[in-house]
Amino acid sequence: ADTRFLGGTIAARLSGTGEGFDKGADVAVTMTRVDLGDLMSRLSLDGGPSLKGTGSVGFNAKLVGTGWQQNIEAMSGKLTIASDNGQVTGFSPDGLRRLAADRAYFQLSATGNDGLDYSTLDIAVSFSEGSAEVERADIIGKRQKLDLAGIIPYSRQALALTGALSAASNGDQTQLPLSFFIGGAWSDPVISPIPARPVPGQ
Repeated sequence: ADTRFLGGTIAARLSGTGEGFDKGADVAVTMTRVDLGDLMSRLSLDGGPSLKGTGSVGFNAKLVGTGWQQNIEAMSGKLTIASDNGQVTGFSPDGLRRLAADRAYFQLSATGNDGLDYSTLDIAVSFSEGSAEVERADIIGKRQKLDLAGIIPYSRQALALTGALSAASNGDQTQLPLSFFIGGAWSDPVISPIPARPVPGQ
């Protein structure tokens, strides 16, 4: 299949075995220049950060065994997202820095809703057995850069990620990098700042 979709295009291929693919299937989907905000809304994810902007999405999955239609853990594959000039919503870099200054932990929603405007977003995730591994998540904004890594147990709608917030090339270079752990339910996870390592000799 190849058609217009969400302002861009989508190409999809489905192949499998058994009656109605009941013994397994392979799925490949490529979306080009689609509205990411509209896509996230259609996926009906329960809260948490989301994306706005135009981007390209690649999804490849292998679905094995009988009954895979009702078993999300039977799916394995890879997801990629690339975008220029958009926004990560439901997340405030300035709010994160402000709360990290004097709190050991706090919920993501407490950081505010300013959003992170980005010029480049590059995400690659591999998944299997109900859990996804973030291979890379590089989000470069006009003033700040966000990098994420870790796992997402999506069958339990949870997160276990480490993050690093630092000044972008055009940002305030006097701002120190901030590392943090983000975990719990993906609808409103808890952030725990990671203390900076002391400089040798201090």
